[in-house]
Amino acid sequence: MNDIAILQNLEPQLDLRRAARYTYDREQEVMMAQFLIATVALAVGSVLGLRYPMARPYVALFGFLVVLLDIFGLDRWQKRLNRLATKFAAAFDCVVLGLSWDSPALGECASTEDIVAAVTAFHKKYAGAAAPDIYNWYMNIDADMSVERARFICQPQSLWYDGVLRKAHVTIVLAIPFAVIVVLLAYALIHNLRMTDICLLLLPSGIFMGWSLRGITSQRDVIAAQIEQIKCLDKAMQSERNGIISTPDCLTTSMAIQSSVFLRKGGTRQIFPFIYDWKRAQMHNQATAAALNVSP
Repeated sequence: MNDIAILQNLEPQLDLRRAARYTYDREQEVMMAQFLIATVALAVGSVLGLRYPMARPYVALFGFLVVLLDIFGLDRWQKRLNRLATKFAAAFDCVVLGLSWDSPALGECASTEDIVAAVTAFHKKYAGAAAPDIYNWYMNIDADMSVERARFICQPQSLWYDGVLRKAHVTIVLAIPFAVIVVLLAYALIHNLRMTDICLLLLPSGIFMGWSLRGITSQRDVIAAQIEQIKCLDKAMQSERNGIISTPDCLTTSMAIQSSVFLRKGGTRQIFPFIYDWKRAQMHNQATAAALNVSP
C-alpha cells in the first residue's frame, strides 16, 4: 500500500510545487534575458560595427561587458534560483515518496521563509489568471501497490519527463546559433564583404556560441546520467518483483537516485519556457499509459 496519490495533492505539498514552479519560472526569465542579450544585441552590434566603423570599439566594449554580466551576474543569479527551486522539488519528493532528506548531497532544506515567499509570489503572479496545473504530479499510481514499487515507477517517470524536455531544449539551442551564423554569412555575401569584415561580423556571435555550447554540454551530461538512473531503477524494480532485493535495499536505491538526480539538476540550466507547454500533453499521455501497464 502507498499514499502517494493522496500525499502529493495535500496543501503543504502543493505549496512546495507552487514554490518550485514560481522559482523555476524566474530562472527561465533570467535565462531568456541571457539568450536575448547574447543573440539579438550582439547580432545588431555586429551589423552596426560594419556599417559604422566608428562604432566598432563600442561594439567590442559592449561584447566584453556582456561576457562580464553573464559570468558574474546573470549566470550566478540563475544558478542561485535553480538551487532553490531544486530544493523545493526535492522536499516535495521526500514527503510524497517517503524519503529522508540527504543533507550531504543537497545541503540544508529550504527555509520556511523561502517557501512562504515563493508561494506568495506564485499566488500574486497568477491572481486572476489561469495558474499552472500542479496537481497529480505522479500519474496513475495504484494505491494497492507497495511503496517500494511505487517509488520505482515514480522516479523513472520524473526522470523520463525531464529528459524529454532537455532533449528538445538541446535541439533548439544547437540550431539557433548556427541559424544566427547563417544569417550573418548571408548578410556578408549579399554585401560582398571582405574577409576582415566577415571576421568582425562573426566575432561577437562567438560569445553566443560559447553560451550555447556550454549549456548543451551540461544538459547532455544530465540526460546521459538520467538514462543510467532509469536503467538502475528498472533493474531494481525487477529485483523487487522477484523478491531478490529487500525492503531496506529498495529504500537505499531510491535514496541514492534521489540525491544523484537533484545534485545534478541543481547545477544545470532550465529549459526554454515554451518547451514544457509544447510537450506537456503528449508526455502526460505517455507517462499515464506507462504507469497503468505496471501491476500492483
